[in-house]
Amino acid sequence: MLEMADPPVNVSLAAALHQLLDNATGGAAGSRALEALCGGLANLARVPEQRRFLATPGGPLCPKAPGALLLRVAAGGIGQKKIAGLSAAARAHALAALLNGSSGAEGEPLRELLYVEGGLLVALALLKSYSGGKNALLWTRGAALLGRIAGVEAAALALSSASPLRHLSAQIEDCAAQVSAGADAAAVAPHLDGANHLVRALALALTYASRRGQAIEGLDALVPALIKLLPAPALDPMVSAVSANSVALPPASGRFPAALVAHACKALSVALTTSKSGSTARAFLERGGVDRTVCAFANYGGGDAADLSARRNAAILLAKAVQIDDALKARARDLRGMEMLVELGGRFA
Repeated sequence: MLEMADPPVNVSLAAALHQLLDNATGGAAGSRALEALCGGLANLARVPEQRRFLATPGGPLCPKAPGALLLRVAAGGIGQKKIAGLSAAARAHALAALLNGSSGAEGEPLRELLYVEGGLLVALALLKSYSGGKNALLWTRGAALLGRIAGVEAAALALSSASPLRHLSAQIEDCAAQVSAGADAAAVAPHLDGANHLVRALALALTYASRRGQAIEGLDALVPALIKLLPAPALDPMVSAVSANSVALPPASGRFPAALVAHACKALSVALTTSKSGSTARAFLERGGVDRTVCAFANYGGGDAADLSARRNAAILLAKAVQIDDALKARARDLRGMEMLVELGGRFA
């Protein structure tokens, strides 16, 4: 008589998670089991070759794709039947598994599955539920999940519609307010991390919508928040204002992460070129958009890929801004931003 081989570890974990969710009775034991299973899948998903497995149903042992089960845990009952005994730690582990599994080219099948399974709504609900410091880990991972799913074109287009865009904008505005409040580095770090994912999602949403010729509402409200996520230039003590001499100095409050600056510049570029209202250009000028863009251009580009991307996107933003409005061009000229663009010979245009 032939003995049946034990299923692979990934199938065993997925099958156990399916069974636990299907027959959840709650209690401490169930909670610990959920945490362990989601944590195990999170570790497996760090291996690129395992990522496609999360988007594939596992046959009789696990009829649903493991990624769909993990999304249910991460959701915590949002839009679905509540899971008895679900802990915040289990949700955090489930989100870690989804983030690991949706990373890189190998994660594309899972990103598409997450969109189909309603992951966009889950991510937005996590942001709303845990904003304001209620649970920084779940909020940050919710933001990261949104950034991953936004890589699917259909998801990005859905994000650019009025209601999701308002929700996303409010989260970005809150991040910008927290970052500009001058809190200590440890307090600001989650906001910077979350803002990076949110602004990336926003940039993708605006880009895809622009390519489709889709109307985008609320751009004027977005611009001030995005500008706050660019580095603030130092003041010239001779004139107590930003000048051509001070704009290239190290930023007054330090540098923001290069990836965040790159995404913010990208989103602002699309907002400026897409807006049909002159008020967007005015807001960009009045809130110091030109000053911060020139400062970013001057202070990034140190050699690594993220720095170069930040400088490139700042150059593109500046080049587009000066073509849109004479006042923006005049301010860029005052700060020698035009000279910087000319010196590069259109390399970033």
